[in-house]
Amino acid sequence: MYRRLFASLTDCAVMLLDTDGRFTAWNHGAELIKGYTADEIAGEHFSILYPPEAVVAGHPDNELALARASGRYEEEGWRVRKDGTRFWGHVVIVAMYSSDGSLEGYGKFTRDLTERMQSEQQAANTLALLRATAETDSLTGASTRRALDAALGECIRAARPFCVALFDLDHFKQVNDEFGHAAGDNLLRRVSGVWRGGLRAGDLLARYGGEEFVLLLADCQLSQGVTIAERLRRSTPAPCKCSAGVAVWSPGMTPDDLM
Repeated sequence: MYRRLFASLTDCAVMLLDTDGRFTAWNHGAELIKGYTADEIAGEHFSILYPPEAVVAGHPDNELALARASGRYEEEGWRVRKDGTRFWGHVVIVAMYSSDGSLEGYGKFTRDLTERMQSEQQAANTLALLRATAETDSLTGASTRRALDAALGECIRAARPFCVALFDLDHFKQVNDEFGHAAGDNLLRRVSGVWRGGLRAGDLLARYGGEEFVLLLADCQLSQGVTIAERLRRSTPAPCKCSAGVAVWSPGMTPDDLM
């Protein structure tokens, strides 16, 4: 019954190893997943199925040592097929002992989870893209109100002084009226690009609405915040000008108080 079960499993590679980690048995599932026949793999060390960098690091031998110490070792990681391609495997190694307690060898079980791993990675990439879309203004490349609100909350929880600067482009409506909304959009993109290029690491520029922008300056005192805001105001590309105001947070103030 056990031999038939061993032979019939095709979605799981079932292998037996001697005490040195060399293959003594290899089911049809192992042949399908890894590409070697039982005759080809007999006597080979099981490290043949590991990426070169894992072999150099001694990972296969470490797995056997852990299985020998605790009776079982389990992990997910990259493995290598006969043709050199890699797959993401779920691996379990079980130490097998005789009735007198001496080590007889190991049982090794591997399932190919490459499709699951790729699906999870694709889902993670999609989620990251959605998050980036939700947190970045599509017109100007600045952060959104949503991202600003989250960053403000983090600064308040950190309870360290920080500054908020509000920038309002002067007479922006005249640009739209005289040259059209496309020209106004281009000007907003130019302004945002110039301002974002002048920020410190960790500062956040968000489009607050229309032609208004908010600059969040973490770990910043009022005098420094005014200096930074003035530098950005003076860098505003012509023919546009802007007005700016700066506030520093103190304990008890809400985001609305700062605005």
